[in-house]
Amino acid sequence: MTVFCLFIIMESAMDKMVVAAISAGVSAAISIAVAYFSRRSQRHSDIHNRIIKCIELAMSYPHVEDNSLISSWSDGSMSDEKKTQYTLYCCFIFNLIEDVWRFCWFERNISRVLYATEYIRDHRIWWSSQSENVLGYSKGFRRYVQSVLDDIKVKESGL
Repeated sequence: MTVFCLFIIMESAMDKMVVAAISAGVSAAISIAVAYFSRRSQRHSDIHNRIIKCIELAMSYPHVEDNSLISSWSDGSMSDEKKTQYTLYCCFIFNLIEDVWRFCWFERNISRVLYATEYIRDHRIWWSSQSENVLGYSKGFRRYVQSVLDDIKVKESGL
């Protein structure tokens, strides 16, 4: 009878340990999910703030979005100050695009957050001529930008 009572006590303890283990597992899974979605929400907010900053920069320094001045960047006729501002603006833009590209699980749904094609099209001269800067981006992102540039060439050629 003593062995039987001991068996019942042990079985009850095992049940409690199983319940505790399941509870701990569920709690951990919920904590991980909350942390993931909280972090994702924070990243989205950060990207949104950087998009607003990009608009503010373009309003403060309108030459960085002026097509005639952009084309003069590559031929060296832009002043040093404007050239530096434009270079920094392009770095900011392409860093933003890369972050949006990663946030959107690469190419999927990127246009829901940022119309990256427009920025890539407008600043492709800088991208194409700045190999030392471009190499700082991941290969996947460089392939993405190149695919956008290829699509732009096809559209511009009328095919």
